[in-house]
Amino acid sequence: MIDCGQIGHTALEAVDFLISDKDWVTTMAGYDAFDPRLESLVVETRTNWAPDTDSLSVEDKAIVARAMQRKPHLASKITYERTHTGFIREITVSEADIGKLYDQKTASGAL
Repeated sequence: MIDCGQIGHTALEAVDFLISDKDWVTTMAGYDAFDPRLESLVVETRTNWAPDTDSLSVEDKAIVARAMQRKPHLASKITYERTHTGFIREITVSEADIGKLYDQKTASGAL
């Protein structure tokens, strides 16, 4: 076993302590919710569609996908996938998300 210095614990005990430390775990980046800390590291985006959006045309989906990727904090379902160079942001767009986009645009007077 590897001795972790003068504290007399093995490496396995040290790793177990780190994993069980709840404060350490909660400060790690969340990969299944919007995280502004990860946004600067996004190098690729993907857009998926919830079943309730099947009636949208291909053109409408392209417009909504661009708008949703510009406002990822509005997404109900967002995940980040780690890559060698950063993160991939994956958003699954639902009717509720489209409603949020619309509400934000009307509130800002953009329509």
